[in-house]
Amino acid sequence: MQKTYRLQSHEKFDFEKTIHSLRRGAQDPVNIIENNRWTRCFNVQNKPVVIETFKKKQIIMNQLYGSATAPEVKNAISRCLGLDDPLWATNPGRKYKKLAAHWHVAIPGYASLFEAFALTIFGQLVSVAVANHMRKNFMSTFGERHSFGDQTFLEFPRAEVIANISIDSLASLKITRMKARSIIELAQGFVEKDLAAQIALADRKQLYALLNQYHGIGRWTIDWVALRELRQFDIIPATDLAVRKAFSWWLETPEILTASDLDVIASDLYPLGGAIMYRVLSAYSAAQTRQVD
Repeated sequence: MQKTYRLQSHEKFDFEKTIHSLRRGAQDPVNIIENNRWTRCFNVQNKPVVIETFKKKQIIMNQLYGSATAPEVKNAISRCLGLDDPLWATNPGRKYKKLAAHWHVAIPGYASLFEAFALTIFGQLVSVAVANHMRKNFMSTFGERHSFGDQTFLEFPRAEVIANISIDSLASLKITRMKARSIIELAQGFVEKDLAAQIALADRKQLYALLNQYHGIGRWTIDWVALRELRQFDIIPATDLAVRKAFSWWLETPEILTASDLDVIASDLYPLGGAIMYRVLSAYSAAQTRQVD
């Protein structure tokens, strides 16, 4: 039987832009968006749960299938929508007027820490289109399908599954061997070394030292996971060229800022640099789209 839950939402919260930022391309088999309704199969305490989410005055969550408690459903949706973002329920000051149209888009999270790493790794050093194609192949091939009535929903691949496959299996999906190795080694870390618990106990320095041990994991990946999944809102992913271009556009600098420049800016904007960065990147992306159009 369908259950309905509600979350309080700031009236200006940009639900539409936020859910579209969760979707990994038009062919994303996990995040289904139709008529500004986001439907997804979550793993809650090792049980599949399908939740449809949309916004009126409040955020409405219809639990379509599966057994989960209200707190579990609300936690899953809150985490993915980024409702702990420190800026989405505030108003921009004059300093951030250029970002105002994107101020109420929250920094989205992920359904799990393993998902955060896997999806971020796919984005390393490739175009968005290429990354999304790899993500689609990965999710479609290794995600578990759950049928409820006449509908089938796909659950994001679990670390326990990926830990036991070969690099060749992932490479056959047109996923680079470097990315395949990184994702498999991390999956094994989650399963065999309780990596999630190690990360939870690590301070910033320890986090980098811990994750740098894994193949293909460097500052770019760690910064994005720390910001979006670990919710460390002071972090600006300074090694990301798109982020550097976005800040250069916002601050109207004659040349593209360096990673060192952004590290200084992050210190000046502490502890909200990452949250502000997300608005800068969103506004910059929109401006670039308008120029193309």
